[in-house]
Formats: sequence, C-alpha cells, structure tokens
Amino acid sequence: MKAEMNALTIVGIVAIFAMGGLADTGAQGADKFKKLNGAQIRTQFTGMELSDGTHWADMFGENGILTSNSMGKKRVGKWSVQNNELCLDLEKEISSCFEVWLQAKNAQLRHKGSDMSFLEGVLRKPSARN
Repeated sequence: MKAEMNALTIVGIVAIFAMGGLADTGAQGADKFKKLNGAQIRTQFTGMELSDGTHWADMFGENGILTSNSMGKKRVGKWSVQNNELCLDLEKEISSCFEVWLQAKNAQLRHKGSDMSFLEGVLRKPSARN
C-alpha cells in the first residue's frame, strides 16, 4: 500500500512538471495574456463564439451581427472593432468597447486601462444550439 501511494505521488509530481509546473497565479498568470490590436480582434472573433461553456455564448457573425444566448434567452445586437477595441451593442444590456486580451483560446474583455476582466470566456467555433 505504501509503495502504491509513493508511486502515485511520483506520478503526480511528474505530471505537474510535464504540464509546466503549478498553475500560474496573480500577475504571473496575467502576463501570458496578450493584448490584441484591431486587425487581430477581427481575425480572431469573426465567425467565432465566445462562451463560458455552460451559461452563455456570444456569436460574432461575419456581418457584424452579435447573437447572444444566455440562460436560454436569445438576443441580437451588433459588434465592431473601433480604435483597437471590440465594441458590443446588445439591445439594452450593453453598449461599450473593450480591450481584448487573449491567451491561447481564453479571452478577456477589459475596460481600457484596467487589468481586471469585464468578461472572460473561451473563443471557439460556434456550437449547435436549438
């Protein structure tokens, strides 16, 4: 039993190092997010979906149409890129522009000059919805 536990501990430690160490926290983790410029925002978001994977998903259509599905409610608005920011206009819920920060497919929308995200999600190809 003791040998099995030691083997599991070693496997766990090896897995942590293989994945690049323990999870980043604080400023160290934030450093991996890169701020996108206008062209990069257009390239990354056009035809894609930003979602938390469970509760909401926002689809960025090629025609500037923003389709939002949140907790079973569908809303339609517009999206655009202005002054290197992603601008959202969604019915009476939001009308604002954000800096976009990306780490792989993890996206953060931040108010200009803030290091805290207003919205976080995963940027991916759209999923089928009813």
